[in-house]
This record gives sequence, structure tokens and C-alpha cells, in this order.
Amino acid sequence: MFNTVIIGGGAAGLFCGANLEVDTCLILESGKKIGSKILISGGGMCNITNMDSSEIFLKKFGNKKQENFLKPAILNFPTRETINWFEKNGLKLIPREDGKVFPETEKAQSVIDIMQRKIAQKGYIIKYNTKATKVIKNGELFYIKCGEEEFKCKNLVIATGGKSFPETGSDGSGYNLAKDLGHSIITPEPALTSIKIVDYKFKEISGNSVKKSLVDFYHKNEEKRYLQACGDLLFTHQGLSGPVIINNSRFVNSGDTLKFSLIETTNKEETRQTLNTIFNSKEKKTIKRVLKDLNISNSIIDRFSEILDFDKGLFLGNLSKNIKSKIITSLLEFPVTVNSKIGFNGAMVTCGGVGLEEINRKTMESGKIENLYFAGEIIDYDGDTGGYNIQAAFSTAMIAAQSISRK
Repeated sequence: MFNTVIIGGGAAGLFCGANLEVDTCLILESGKKIGSKILISGGGMCNITNMDSSEIFLKKFGNKKQENFLKPAILNFPTRETINWFEKNGLKLIPREDGKVFPETEKAQSVIDIMQRKIAQKGYIIKYNTKATKVIKNGELFYIKCGEEEFKCKNLVIATGGKSFPETGSDGSGYNLAKDLGHSIITPEPALTSIKIVDYKFKEISGNSVKKSLVDFYHKNEEKRYLQACGDLLFTHQGLSGPVIINNSRFVNSGDTLKFSLIETTNKEETRQTLNTIFNSKEKKTIKRVLKDLNISNSIIDRFSEILDFDKGLFLGNLSKNIKSKIITSLLEFPVTVNSKIGFNGAMVTCGGVGLEEINRKTMESGKIENLYFAGEIIDYDGDTGGYNIQAAFSTAMIAAQSISRK
């Protein structure tokens, strides 16, 4: 019999355990090691949070509903508190110019080690290779079935993550546990992921990128864009990636049209005027020289000229009006059709999960079952890449731990 059982040994589960103040706690981890997803975050260095103010931080999530839900947790335990907590416990964190925060060791394992040490100091137990398959509440107690074993507790925290990178243990099994206890699940979908493109033409130059590409997003058969975003764009073997794609993939559907710029711009119409002036000038420059002056890489220039079927060695004065117009339009609005998202195996986080209206945002306690709590990615929120999601995991875990400890 335990005071508290935490299902899930990821960022939320471990941080909740590290901050609980109860007599007994058991953490159930389905895999052979804890923090598997932490280990692959930030390229193995763990981008642990972001230095944005709480107001800006909250706007990095999917919609206003998510922002409002997370507000008490983020204000209660913001970025600065995360940094203070880890540094107080022996791990120095380093903010970078882009606002991302990493451990000084540049090793994700350091983050896990700190939380594991705190859990051990409290005398709490971590049980590995133990997958919770069924949860029942009978009277005041929860009964958690794990194969042939069964554990009892007064307080239960479900922190199993979503469905992204299922090989790390976040295979979506937590949704069934939540449903067993009467909660509804918003259909999980991949978020923070790359997208596959129909009839993709840039496979040969995968690895090349466009700085500050301006991308317009259109739903199938709609002429009005539903989103415009600016950021770095990366060509992959199958389609498009980079922050401007990854951060907005939560909104993208199969069949959507994306029109992206191959040059840096924040206003396509102003840049179109600039390009018209350049391409109609009397300067004796080749098209390749003009494109190079626009900071387009040789690889992209070569592939671009092949796709549009023009001779990049031609001088501007030898180009027809139609070819110039075609080049300018394609530089600003190269159209592609979305085939699909890469999927959960390549998604950093999951969009969907336990419905927000069913959780008390000030405590993370279930509105349906007393003494049941949720923390982390199992909840229906998803933020941009850059440390936002792991901070949300810490903040929701902390508010759950504080609520349980007060009881």
C-alpha cells in the first residue's frame, strides 16, 4: 500500500516524484530505464526550458484554451523556478542567445540523474519493466494491475506521456487507463513533426535549408490561407521540416497546400517589388549570380533551375517577361501539396489527450475521480519546439505534487 503511485517514468513522472512530500511513493516505469524520451531531447543535450516570459511562453501552445489551462501551472512554476530547482540540486543550466536552456554538461542524462537522486533521497521506489494495464478505484483506494502484480494507493498520478516516439515508452497506453476511470480522450495526432509532400521535387538536396522562409498554409480547395508563419525551413528526403514546419504541423492536414519562399522575407508583396526591380534592371548579371546575391545556396539554385527548366547561366537581359515572372513567383510562393505527417515515430509531441475541461487546472486533479491526477503530455496540450513542452511537463508535475503533498 502506497500513499501515491505515479505511472510513468518520464519528465513529468520523475519531476512529480522528486517534489512530492509524502511518506511512500511508487513510480511505475514500463521500460528498462527511466527518462528515455529526455535522453533524445535537444539532440541528446536536453533543451530543458526556454527563457521567454511567462506571457510569451504560454502563447507557444496550440490555442487559447491550452494557454488558459496551463496558465496557473506556468505562473506557479515558471522557467526561472525550473532553473533554480536544478541548480539548487547540483546541475547548472546555461541559457543560450535563442532563449533555449541546456544543462552545462550538455548531457540529457544529467537531468535524469538529478531527479532520480531526489527520488532516492526521499526513499521512494522506482519499479522498472512494470507496465500498468488496468486501473480500478474501489472506495478510497486505486488498484493498479501490472501483469500478475497489483499495487494499491490513495493518490494516483498518470504521467505516461502521449504517443510520440513510442519506442521510448510513450505508446499511448495511458489513454486507456484514463478511459477506464471515466475520462474522455481527444483523438491523439502527431505534433511537432515533419511532413511528407506529394510529388516531392527536393529530395536530391535534402539537408539544405532556407533561413526565415515565409510559409502560407491553405486547406484543400480553399483560396484563403488559414495560417502564415515565418521561420527556418529544411528540405528532407520525404518533404519539409525545420521550425516553421514543425511548430505548425499540429494544424496541417493531408491535402493542404503550402506555399513557401525560397528566400528570406517577412512580407511577400514588398519582396516581390524588390525582385521585380532586380530582375528588370540593366545590370549584366546571370540568373545564378542574382540568386546567389539573394543568399540562395548553390544546391537550391541548381535544383530550382531544373524544376523550373531555365538556364541559370543566362543573363537577365536574355530572359523573357514570362520566365522572370515565373521565377519571382516561385521564389516567393513555391507550392507543394501535403501527403501526410511523418507520424508518431517522428513526432516530438502528441496533439490530443485527456480533455482539459475534465482536469482542475489549479491542481491537475481529475474533475471526475477524487485523488486522481494527470501531468505532462498525456494532457491535451502541445507547444512549440524549444523547451516549452518539457517545461509544461515540469510545471504540471509540480502543481500535482504540491496538491498531493498538501493533502
